Amino acid sequence: MKSVATLVLAVTLSAVGCGNSGTSKDGAAGGGAGTTGRGGTGGAAGSAACTDGAVAGHSGAGGAAGGAAGTAGGTFGAAGGDAGMTGKDSGVDGPPACATGETRCDSSGRRLRCLSDGSWTDDNYVCTVALSGSSDYNTMCALKADGRLACWAAGDWANGQAAMMVTLAPADTWKQISVADDEFTLCGIGTSGTISCWGATPGYSNQPQPAGTFVALSYSIYGSCALTDTGTPVCFNGAVLPQDFVGPFKQIATANYFVYGIDENDALHVPDIFAAAYPAGKYQQVIANNGASCALRDDGAIFCSPVGGTLASQVGDTFLPPPTGNGFLEVAALYSNYSACAIQADRTVICWLGDTDMQPLAATPSGTFMHIAGCEGAMCGIRTDGTTVCWEVPGFDPMVPPVGW
Repeated sequence: MKSVATLVLAVTLSAVGCGNSGTSKDGAAGGGAGTTGRGGTGGAAGSAACTDGAVAGHSGAGGAAGGAAGTAGGTFGAAGGDAGMTGKDSGVDGPPACATGETRCDSSGRRLRCLSDGSWTDDNYVCTVALSGSSDYNTMCALKADGRLACWAAGDWANGQAAMMVTLAPADTWKQISVADDEFTLCGIGTSGTISCWGATPGYSNQPQPAGTFVALSYSIYGSCALTDTGTPVCFNGAVLPQDFVGPFKQIATANYFVYGIDENDALHVPDIFAAAYPAGKYQQVIANNGASCALRDDGAIFCSPVGGTLASQVGDTFLPPPTGNGFLEVAALYSNYSACAIQADRTVICWLGDTDMQPLAATPSGTFMHIAGCEGAMCGIRTDGTTVCWEVPGFDPMVPPVGW
């Protein structure tokens, strides 16, 4: 069964740069939708660690969805995402001298351009700060720092459906989004902190959403979970909250009825059957999709389940491990971890094949990134200038973000 655990990122323009999808660390790089970070990179959107599409993104990587708990820089973050991470200031609030023409997003989500005298000026552009993708379909949605929504997909018909996801969205300014693992549906946290869900079909009605106000959300057709504005985890519509999810949490993610999270003490919570893949320690980001997951430890080391060497099928293919070392800022994956990518310490992206029987992603784009998020067969990333780019597994239709995103 396919399922995605979209991590959400929230939008809190005062938060720092942060992102399916975020980490729980201080300011992780969460592309604006961090799952939980506490302060994030000064940039407009943290790298990843964010929740699924939280916009608060300028906050740390794991920022959650909720106002002050912005995608990353928020106090509480969601899972994600489709997921997001950790970041070291990608923002522009008080950086040293710059190169002429250089662009960056500041902590309010505005893009700045470097002038010839080494000073910064507003570039008249609102940065994209959060991403959330479906693990089962090539559908991706994004948030601008001002809470605007855009969605796109692969192929003409699918792009038409993605456009309807935007057209039929409730009137609101979104703090976080989480794209579902079914076709063309998503949920979001609006200005008031309440949860709304909708799809590309007029009259679409999802199961009831919980009452109250929230800062993070992970939406799946198998059951969803969220974090209240005090960090309390709740699950609804099929997912069951694990007994060890007690006290405030920073991130939460759901996938195929499984629930993952990072608590206020940075302890990682995963289903018992996957626990052996994750060494003891503090963690800053967790993502999950289908029966697979990855987590980013506090030192930036990546661990994934299934672990490398595990038999993936009866035909003999095996899962491959993530890169070794530490200092990574965010991690994101395609369906079942068939391929995955991470933001490195210099904010460039590295990708790797996760299953020996699968085809790898096309060449990774150049540039520096603050957030990445995966969907079924493609990866998308927000560059540090606030623009978005996607790259696919060869054979899939291209995924092209809308102009201006």
